Amino acid sequence: MKLINKDRSDLFRFAKQILIGGLLLCLPFTCYAKDLDFDSNPEFDSISATSIAGTLSTAAQPDVTSVGELTALSVANNFTQFNSKRFFVNKASLADNTATNIFRVATTDEASNDGGVYSVYVHVVIGHPGVNSANPCAGKSFVAHFVRSMSASDPGTGSNSAVVEISESAQAGTGLGVRGIGTVTMTVVETSEFNQDIQFQIDVTGTGASTGSVSGMVEVVWSGFSTAPIISQI
Repeated sequence: MKLINKDRSDLFRFAKQILIGGLLLCLPFTCYAKDLDFDSNPEFDSISATSIAGTLSTAAQPDVTSVGELTALSVANNFTQFNSKRFFVNKASLADNTATNIFRVATTDEASNDGGVYSVYVHVVIGHPGVNSANPCAGKSFVAHFVRSMSASDPGTGSNSAVVEISESAQAGTGLGVRGIGTVTMTVVETSEFNQDIQFQIDVTGTGASTGSVSGMVEVVWSGFSTAPIISQI
């Protein structure tokens, strides 16, 4: 089936087409039987305008909504008043029981109004050694978070909460007596009011103990701040 513009006028007009997260937003339109050609098939050419209009108007379209509904969304609340970003870290060769820098969360020293708060959520897998040539290999899942608050004074001053460990799984391995994982510790070091360095300390165990690795996701959620916090691996 194809649409044919027999009188060279617009069959329908879209005011706007916007694609947001896979959702197609468009104005409703009307299509009449005279505007349809069914490749000259007599069975389809005999379809009445009423039956076609009924089919088009009652077809379920769960992914289509009208432009009118878009205007009711609080878009500003989703993008300017509430903010988050994710960052992926991957660092290997961490020495046994040594606090090692993994990533940094930084805020900008503004001319004024440095204030804001941010929360850092970390979900990583700990490896020993965590490389594709490892034999044997051990692993742990580790989840933790903390929050930082900054005042608006210039230069800004801030404070970190203690790191709260949400979970640390039991170790899993193919030869834990040779390569295992003991305690995992995450700490935050305030190198300046605007730079917070996150460190991991991994106790690698076993007769063939090697080095540790940290791989996974960091999520920062914040409110305030003239410039969004920056996450980087160090």
